[in-house]
Order: sequence, then structure tokens, then C-alpha cells
Amino acid sequence: MPAAAARPIALRAAERGLRGLNGRERSGRPPSCTPSQVTEAKALACRLSAETQVPPARWSCPELATELAARGITGSVSASTVGRRLTTDALKP
Repeated sequence: MPAAAARPIALRAAERGLRGLNGRERSGRPPSCTPSQVTEAKALACRLSAETQVPPARWSCPELATELAARGITGSVSASTVGRRLTTDALKP
């Protein structure tokens, strides 16, 4: 780690002790899906392919987003969010 990047961390640790080593709160939008919803979405993607004998790659992200909302697993969720969540486990709808 370059000294320029380590210096602010060392200063925070000197001021706040071990608490200063924790990452700072970051602004930004909170996650739109809970971990359990993400798990259910991944299970649904696999289940749909098993039920229909169609590989997961044949399901599009918009179709999965619509199905998730229709089944009440999530509220309105974008297709890009579905895609990001599924690609973490190498599922490619």
C-alpha cells in the first residue's frame, strides 16, 4: 500500500484507536434486495430452468425480474439488479 494511502488510515487509528481502522460510513443508496431475497432469486432462476427444461442462460434478466415481482419475492426490481446479483454465482440469465 502506498504511503499516501496508508497515512489517513494511520491518522484515524491514532485518533480513534482500533475503531479508526474500521471503514467509514459511505453515502449511497441502500441495497434494494435483502440477502434472503437474493438467495430466493437465485433459487428461482435455477428452479425455472429445471421446471421448463430450459438452461438458465435462456432466461433474460427482465423476465426474471418480472417473475420475482409476480411471485412476491421482491418488489419492483430492475433487470440490471437481477443480473448483478446472479453473476456473483456465475449464473447467466
